[in-house]
Amino acid sequence: MSSDQLEVKDYFIIFFDVLGYKQKINELGQNNFLQIMYSTLLTSMDVFEFINNESQISFIGF
Repeated sequence: MSSDQLEVKDYFIIFFDVLGYKQKINELGQNNFLQIMYSTLLTSMDVFEFINNESQISFIGF
């Protein structure tokens, strides 16, 4: 690729807004809250991997 060409890629961006969760962290305990966040992240990664694989399949016949 020459220096005047840009490469375009698909990306997924995830944003977890945890501001205001102080009470929920206190209710669940810090370790339980972090475990829930970690589990949510893993699930999100699985969903995005599935979407990515499905989108590749849809372009095969094109």
